[in-house]
Order: sequence, then C-alpha cells, then structure tokens
Amino acid sequence: MRTKFNGILTLFLALIVQISFAQDRIISGTVSDETGPLPGVTILKKGTTQGTETDFDGNFTIKAKTGDVLVFSFVGMKSAERTIGTSNQISVVLEGDNVLDEVVVVAYGTQSKKSITGSVTTVKSEVLEKTNVASLDQALQGSAPGIQVSATSGQPGAATNVRIRGIGSINASSAPLYVVDGVPILTGDLSRLQTTSNILSSINTNDIESISVLKDASSASLYGSRAANGVILITTKAGKAGKTKFTVSSEYGIGDETLYDDNAMTSAQLKQYTIAALDNAFGAGSGEGIYNTGLPWAWDGVTDTNWYKETHRDKTTSQKINFSANGGNEKTTFYSSLGYFEQEGLIKTSDLTRVSTALNLKHKATDKLSIRFNINASHSKLNGPDDGGSFANPELASYFLLPNYPVYNEDGTYNLSFFSTYNPVALFERNFTTLKTTKVFGKTDITYEIIDNLEFNSSFGAEYIALEEEQYYNPDFGAGRNVNGSASAYYTRRYNYNWINQLNYSFDINDDNNFKLKLGYEIQQDDRYQINASGENYATDKLTNLQLTSKPTEASSFGTRNSFLSVFSRIDYNFKNKYFFDFSFRRDGSSKFGSNNRYGNFWAAGFAWSISDEAFFGDNFINSLKLRTSYGVNGNSAGIGNFDGLGLYGFGDYNGQGTSFPNQVANPDLRWELNKPFNVGLDFGMFNSRITGTLEYYKRTTSDLLLDKPLSTTSGFTVITENIGEMENSGIEVNLNTSNIQTDNFSWDTNFNFSTNKNEITKLDEGKDILNGTQIRRVGEHARSWYIRKWAGVNPDNGEPQWYINGKDGAVTSDYNEAERAIQGQSVPEIIASMTNTFKYNNFDLSFQLNYSGNYQVYDGWAFYTYNAGEFLSFNKNSNVLDYWQQPGDITDTPKPVWGNGRDATSSSTRFLYDGDHIRLRNIQFGYSVPEEYLSKAGISGLRLYLTGTNLLTYTFDDKLNFDPEVGITGQSDLRQANLKTYSLGVNLTF
Repeated sequence: MRTKFNGILTLFLALIVQISFAQDRIISGTVSDETGPLPGVTILKKGTTQGTETDFDGNFTIKAKTGDVLVFSFVGMKSAERTIGTSNQISVVLEGDNVLDEVVVVAYGTQSKKSITGSVTTVKSEVLEKTNVASLDQALQGSAPGIQVSATSGQPGAATNVRIRGIGSINASSAPLYVVDGVPILTGDLSRLQTTSNILSSINTNDIESISVLKDASSASLYGSRAANGVILITTKAGKAGKTKFTVSSEYGIGDETLYDDNAMTSAQLKQYTIAALDNAFGAGSGEGIYNTGLPWAWDGVTDTNWYKETHRDKTTSQKINFSANGGNEKTTFYSSLGYFEQEGLIKTSDLTRVSTALNLKHKATDKLSIRFNINASHSKLNGPDDGGSFANPELASYFLLPNYPVYNEDGTYNLSFFSTYNPVALFERNFTTLKTTKVFGKTDITYEIIDNLEFNSSFGAEYIALEEEQYYNPDFGAGRNVNGSASAYYTRRYNYNWINQLNYSFDINDDNNFKLKLGYEIQQDDRYQINASGENYATDKLTNLQLTSKPTEASSFGTRNSFLSVFSRIDYNFKNKYFFDFSFRRDGSSKFGSNNRYGNFWAAGFAWSISDEAFFGDNFINSLKLRTSYGVNGNSAGIGNFDGLGLYGFGDYNGQGTSFPNQVANPDLRWELNKPFNVGLDFGMFNSRITGTLEYYKRTTSDLLLDKPLSTTSGFTVITENIGEMENSGIEVNLNTSNIQTDNFSWDTNFNFSTNKNEITKLDEGKDILNGTQIRRVGEHARSWYIRKWAGVNPDNGEPQWYINGKDGAVTSDYNEAERAIQGQSVPEIIASMTNTFKYNNFDLSFQLNYSGNYQVYDGWAFYTYNAGEFLSFNKNSNVLDYWQQPGDITDTPKPVWGNGRDATSSSTRFLYDGDHIRLRNIQFGYSVPEEYLSKAGISGLRLYLTGTNLLTYTFDDKLNFDPEVGITGQSDLRQANLKTYSLGVNLTF
C-alpha cells in the first residue's frame, strides 16, 4: 500500500514540476560584445514573433518557459541562440559577423561599424597594456593610422604631443579633444613650476576598456566647436553580470636612455682643444704656454669628472600593481580597482608616483529606468628638475660643466667654484621642485525609456583637479644664493563640469527603412583658480618651508572661467542595411568670443554603401566591402585666452596710488577657427576576413585662423587677435590586418598602418611671413618649416666655416650675414607607419611593434654651445669637434677652433639640422599563460607571466644624428631627459 502511495505521490510531484516548468517565467540577462554591453539587441522566441530588445545597458527581460529557444540578433553581429533551462538568468556575448560588424564607441553612444560613415579607429585595452608608460596618450603611439604621438621629454609624466591628421592651427591648440565616458576632460600641462607635466598621467591605463579615435567630420562634428583636431573617446571598464572576478597584476621594470650620447670631452681632450684654439688665436706654438700660465680652468692632470654619470642614474626602475574586481547580477553590476604606479627618470631626482582607484556601478532600477555611476580618483607626486637653458638643469650641466672640475673639494665639501653653471650634485641634495596632483572624476548617468524605442538620457560629469607645487632654492649657491635662499608655493584648482541631456528615438517605417534620431542639450564650464606665494631670506638652511622666509616677494591670486552652451542633433537613416546616411548639426555658444559671434553652427553629413550586400556582388574572395564618405564643418577655440574677444583693463600701482588702464583691445567679431574635413574611405575583408583593412583619403581645410595681428603702437596696443589665414592638411591612410597562419596550436597575425600628411599654409594676413625663431610660416609652405642658412662645410684651404649665399646650392661665403635664410625642410613627419606582429603557440605568445617616422628634420638647439669653435671655452663640448681642420687640404665638417672667436660656426644653419627619419622597436612582449587544468583546483581562472620591452632599439638614417629624434612637433632638442628604454617583468592573476 505504501509503495503504491509513494508511486502516486512521485507521479503527482513530477506533474507539478512539469506544469511549473511549462509555465512562462521571467528570464533576465545581459547581452554584450567584446567591448561591453549592447543596446538595441533583438531577442525573439524562436518560431514566434514574441520578443523584446536590450536597453541602453544591454539588459533585458522576457517571459519564456523551459525548452524555449531565444534568438539574439543585432545588426553586424552573428546571431546566437540559447535554450531556456532551469536558470532564470542568461548572459550572451555576440561576435562580429565580419569586419564591418564590430560595435564601436562613437560620439554620444555606440554604433555598428557597418553603419559608420566616418573615420573611426578603435584601440583595445590589450594594446595599452603592452607598453610601460605613464600616460595613455603615449600608449597610443603606433596604434592607428593618422595619429602622430611624440614625447617631448623622458621625464615620467611628461607632456606628449598628439596630432590627428596633422597640425590644424598656428596659434590655437592643435591637440585633440579627450572625452572620458562621454565627458570632455582637461588635458595638457596644467602645472606652473614644473618644466613639464601631463594631467593625463593621472589616469590608470588598466582602468581603460577601449579608446576610439574620431578623425573626420561625420564621426567628430557632433562635438562641434571642440572637434577641429579630432576626438579621442576613452571608455573605462565596466562590470559584467556573473560571479565576481578578481584580477591582480604586478609589473617591475628597469630602464636606461633610448639613445645614449656620452660624447662630452674628457679633461685631456678639452686641454688639447683649448691649446689648439689658443694657437689659432695668438700664433702657432703659443697655446701650451698660455694654457700653463694660469687659465682659471687649467687641468691638474688628474681630475676627469664625467658629469653625465654624476647626474644620471645607471638604471631607472618602475613598478605598478593593480587590483580589480567586477561582477554582479541581472540588476546590478560593478567594477572597482586600486592601482599603484611608480617610475624613475634618468635624472637622479626625477620620479613619479601615483595611487589611483575607480568604481563603476550600473543598476537597473525598473524595466524602464537604469542608473550608472562611476568615479575615478588619483593622487600623484612628481619630482622634476629644471630643463632648457636653466643653469640648474642637470642635463645642461652634464654637457656644459668642465671635466677638470671635481664634484667635491679635498675636505669633502661640494665644489662650488664654477664660472656660470651650478654643481648639479649639490643641487640634488639642497634644492627641489615638487608637484602634487589630486584628481577626482565622477559621472552619474540616468536613462529612462519613455515609450518603446524612445529613450531619455541625462548625464552629469565633473572633474576636480588640485595642483600643489613647491620649489626651494638653497641660500648657499645657485639661484637662491644672492637672496639668502628662496621658495615658492603655487596652488591651482580646476573644476570642470559637463551636463548632457538627450533624447534617442529609433523607428522603422518597414523592414527596409530604419531611422535613429538624437536631440541633445549640453552645458560645460571650466573654472580655474590659482594662488601664488614666494619669499626669500632664510634664517637657517635646515628648514625649507615658505613661511620661514623673512621677506615675502609675491602674494597673488587669479581666477578665470569659460563656458559652453550647446544644442545638437543627429539623424541616421539605414536603407536595406546597405545604404547608410547621417546628418548632424550642433550650435555652440562660447564665452571666449566677441558679442557679434558668440554662437557658431557646425554640421556634418556622411554616406556609406555596403557594396558586398548587393546581389550583383556575388560570392568571391572579398567577403565584405564598404565605401564611405563625409564632409562637414567643426570649430576650434582651444588654446586661446578666455577673453580674447573682449576689451580688458589691468590694475596696478602708479605713484603709490591704485590705478586701472586698458591692456587689451576688443574684437567683437572674433569667432572660431573653422575646420572643414573631407574624407573618403574603403573598408574591406577578404578570404573569410583573413585579410581586413581600410584605405582612406582626407583633406581638411582650416580657415579663419586665430592669429595676433600687429597694431600701430600709437593705438596704445601692440596686437589684436583676429581671424586671419587658412591652412590645409591632406593625405592617405592605410590600415591592414592579416591572419597569416591559423592552426590548432599556432597563429600569426599582423597589423600594418601607414599614413601621410601634407601641410600647407594657403593664406596669411596680406601674404606676410610670420617668423618664429628658426622656423617660418609662409604661404605655400608647411606651418613648421625650418628657415635657416644652408651650411656649405669648411673651407679646406683655411678651415673657415662656409654657407651657401642663396640658401640652397652654388656660390659660398665665409660671411654668415651674407648668406640668405631659406626653407630647409620641416619639423613634423610627413610619413608615419607601424607594423605589429602577434604570434601564439599553444600557451606562449609573442608580439612586437615597429614604428617609422619619415621625411622631417630635427635641430640641435644647443649645438651653439656644445659644438662651439672657440667662443665658449668655459663650457665643455661634444668630442666630435675634435675632428677639426688643422692644415690646408683637410676635408672635415668641423672648422678650426679660434680662442674667443667662433666666426658664427655654430649659428643656426643646416650644420645642426638632421634627418629625423627613424625606425624604432616600440614594444615587444613575450608571455606564457598557465594551462587552466593546473589552476582550477586552486580556484584560479587565469595566470599569465610576461616580459615586456619598450623603445628597445632605434635606427636613425642620419649617421650624424646623436640624440633621440622624437622631440615633439617643434623639432628641436632642448636638453631635456631622453626617452626611456625599459625592460619589464609582469604577472596577471585572475580568480
């Protein structure tokens, strides 16, 4: 009886379970691709018309029962199917169908690559992680065509020149706009006492998911007046639903100088050269006697100081440690991180340390309301030496100080008996310049689905930056000697906020006609406040605090602000998923401009045609082919003053009375520079996407350049800022990806990118040249053209320097002033290229990147001293000058030295202008991933060990070039720290 009852009970319970499983229940989940959540993914029950779509954060809910099959589809992605089981939660990752199907981050949202009409390049996080650099902009070098990245200094956290498709301005900024998670941020060097710094170095690259580079009108013009020089969109990492995943990574590195130039003369060499200079000045054979009669820098025959080694580290060290956690459920996901970074520079007192943290939360409050919040904070400390022409610059001292001077006196005290420069080793101990930077970036994003396909999004983002700078000069020697010690303390506060409200609506007229509409309103404001305080005269040299000075020399404050108010819109139209049209319009108002042109209108239009979707295309080795083109107008106001369009008054003291006076003439007609980029591109994939790439041509015209026009001094002013001049940049770009070998245990992939840029000034005020030291701005020429005399070598008959009279070739002269200046090339490369190869064999991987820069020239700005021919014998020189002319018939490029008279041999000319063309092994990484079967028992899901090298090898095409050709867009070396060559060992652990 009991057995029969148990059987009936079992049957009854099974029936209940079957009925319950057969009933619809709520299934929720997320859909994403490799870059993050996917909004707008269609989810259908297979065999029915019942379905839904993912929201802005890639989340969805749908009623389904066990056994139902859900089909996930999205334009440009491979469809995926999932069968409902016992779980109420599903997580789906969609893959691209071909090269055109990738989803990328674009202005104010995401978009499938197939529908993009503009020029967008995406750089993934794994690319950023392969270089040991302090800031994300340095990691972009060689990552995409059309982007020139050059470090201006090897100082950790130094400013970097980034140019997208050439130089877009003369006086205003040519730097791109940086946007983090949809919020435009402050960039560049915000310090005032440091010789160089970079606020982007406050961002931990390990927190970055991807970077999108917008290069043309269609992709960038939605940012309007800030998009003239391109846009760099930075997307930080977000959490993904599922079990919490922890990642720990650590890396330690050592480094030294990229190109080591230890060519300063030894004491014996300097004696030889000095005696030769005396012989040539006072008669053959007289030099030895004069030298030995007590020249103040005569050699004792023993001392031979290598000032380079005294001021530079033999090896630098760097380390970084990062910890992150991410996870969540169908309602809430999170990502959090903590990072530490430390890097030494080549100069012994140069270093950067940074602590950073991040938190990114996403929460689906209801079926219609989603909220996301993220915050990134960091604190960094930068110790940096002086550079350039400062006598406190250790780099200058390593070349200028005479080797016959010892570091220490016989009694162990510092030797301070130098003529012009300071003892850098003593300065290391007694002086300092420190920058402490605290940056907090936060954003709150709210998305509400008003009705089906109509979404309202409001996001508020802000960044707060505080810079504290201190500088101390000791009272015993150096810059503080004459005032018994001095100190300065500078405080700078920046508060930049951005509030964006937008409506996004999509609708289909039918299966062939699809529309997406965007309408937005945006405000941005940047507040800057700074305090300066300085003092001198210390009672003791044991304390360095500014408040201990007895004589205040400065106490001032300054505040300024600029604001933007904008409305923007965009229409995207898709016909048959083959023809794509878009049009964007933005109206910006800026506080920087005059009352007559406070607002400007900017727009762009684009078209793309997916040729491979046409019936006539058929099946062939080309599996995807798309043609796209765009044109538009955007603007530029970056880099000019906040009030350049206004008439301003200054205030000061006159005969003991407070007074005011006009110090800037008004220009109510001042307006934006206008950038008009045209782009046409071809995207392709061949042999089942084993070969993919893009080919593009662009031309960008910049008009209404913001330039200073000279005024007659009778007006009471010297210049007025006006819109004058025009410039063009044009070139081609190639990006090619090939899957060379693909087997079960081995693969070889290659990425090659190549770009050219031709820059030409087409219009200036009345066609007049603009001279800028050794460079010139001239109609028909490059905006960074070298304008100097052409060196004709040394006269073999008498050892005198010579120059070409006409600045080209032909007749020569030994009179420097008789030779004409002429254009001798440019300081910006016309060609940049990069090739990256990636190999994988079982659990081993190897990748390396080669970069090339070509057709440009760099200038040794300090050769005037280090190669001098007799006029600066109190400074040391480069030992290359020992190859000087000695007797008639000698063929050499170095003139004879003459005491006190260099005959202009080192004045600006092509003698010190070198071809900057070079190839660099930018990075190489070798790694090993431990097989999962060895890790699973320990609860570890991933373990990878790797060895990375950065800037390991550099080949220069000019044999005479003896410094790093990567010197920034100025093209001139400035006695700054050289770029670092580093070797790093790291480990990544995931559990």
